[in-house]
Amino acid sequence: MKKTLAIAIALCLTLALSSLPSLSEGEPIKLTHWIDLGATGAAVLSTMDENLVMRKLQEITGVDLEFLHPAVGQINEQFNLLVASRELPDVMEKDWNNYPGGIQKAVDDDVIVELNDIIGQYAPNYSAFFSEQPDLAKQIATDDGMIGLFAAYSI
Repeated sequence: MKKTLAIAIALCLTLALSSLPSLSEGEPIKLTHWIDLGATGAAVLSTMDENLVMRKLQEITGVDLEFLHPAVGQINEQFNLLVASRELPDVMEKDWNNYPGGIQKAVDDDVIVELNDIIGQYAPNYSAFFSEQPDLAKQIATDDGMIGLFAAYSI
């Protein structure tokens, strides 16, 4: 299960990052990425930067990911502190179903951004995938069609 999740996350990031504009022109892109290692991950890694898939993904895309990890067993407390601080990372991996009020409330609270207007431009592969999978597309959107997250799927 953990291997499937890691592959799904890597696929999702690859789909999103593979469609970024050419990185050879201009400054390198650096993103902060908040992700829970969990007890299993923390037993073998001190950071996701040690993960070979993540290293290769950064190499291929030219995007430097700075990983931020909550302490094992304290994801909810540290997430709440992060949101309260308003010093949010660029990417957050979280079960957004547990956000009070759901994804729409997270957008309204300026914790995450609505992706509808930019997903086609910056993640065309991701957009095309969900265009071909309407049943899955419904699962990543709110009832009114707002998309506020990149979901990972294993098919």
